[in-house]
Amino acid sequence: MAKKNAIVRSLPSVETLGCTSVICSDKTGTLTTNQMSVCRMFIFNRTNTNDIQIEQFEITGSTYEPKGDILFNEAKFNCSQRSGLVELAECAALSALGLPESLIPVQLLWVNLVTDGLPATALGFNPPDLDIMERPPRKSKESLITPWLFFRYLAIGTYVGIAVVWSATWWSMEATNGPKLSYWHLKNHFKCRAGGKEWEGISCSVFDDPHPMTMALSVLVTIEMLNALNSLSENQSLLKMPPWTNKYLLYAIALSMSLHMMILYIPMFNTVFQICPLSLEEWLAVIKISLPVILLDEILKFIARRYIDRGIKSKPIIEDVMSILKNDLPRIDKISHHQSAHID
Repeated sequence: MAKKNAIVRSLPSVETLGCTSVICSDKTGTLTTNQMSVCRMFIFNRTNTNDIQIEQFEITGSTYEPKGDILFNEAKFNCSQRSGLVELAECAALSALGLPESLIPVQLLWVNLVTDGLPATALGFNPPDLDIMERPPRKSKESLITPWLFFRYLAIGTYVGIAVVWSATWWSMEATNGPKLSYWHLKNHFKCRAGGKEWEGISCSVFDDPHPMTMALSVLVTIEMLNALNSLSENQSLLKMPPWTNKYLLYAIALSMSLHMMILYIPMFNTVFQICPLSLEEWLAVIKISLPVILLDEILKFIARRYIDRGIKSKPIIEDVMSILKNDLPRIDKISHHQSAHID
């Protein structure tokens, strides 16, 4: 026991405020009040049921050295999985507008089960946000989806729905190898077989062409990959947290796009998914329609950083602690983190 006490007493010590919850592995009962030996310390910086950030410190000489952190933020996974509601909204929009169907159930199933799954899983390897230690603790009763975050989902989802619908109509109206129909023809496509002056010179088989579906599916897949990049951080720009900060996400995106190319350019899958290969012009159109989702999300992130987060940030923790010490508590020379800690 004496040897154990000697070892324990040789370790660096920290002083804690009375409001700090501390568990010490030393069971000798020889340590003084508000002082205990530490060999490893875990600090829970902000916690609730959906968002946990833990920092680990270990002893190096006479100081505490950060050994890394653990982060789980479910909002990022929800952010990357917007497509479910978007697809429902897109189908509802097509029905309301009377446009030809651009996505069929087997295509939606492929997107949800295969294409989206890999990037969403890779988001679990995201590094912590750069400003995570500057944010105030989230309220325990605060919902995961805040009003601002819901607005962001709505804005991005609306653009995705518009992009998917426009990509299908673009081929029918604007593409070089398309039939160059008018919007009226698309909206009244079900009247084609009845004939009439409006349909002279137009073959009704054009509405069975797989190109519009292929364009819509390719735009949806591409936008979902870009949305995965947007989900690297809740509010940090891609310029500060570039895609290569999570190499697993890049691998997942590459694999997902490879799977999409597989069903596009292998004839066997063309029949199953009712799609066809795309030309260079069509791929350029897919990229032009998809890329603005990054610009839109960057604008929303800028607004969040500049106005939303700045408006809710509280005073730094150290200022709060010093205020408490001056007003309510006797002077203490050494103060540990004003946070809950677990000490082995």
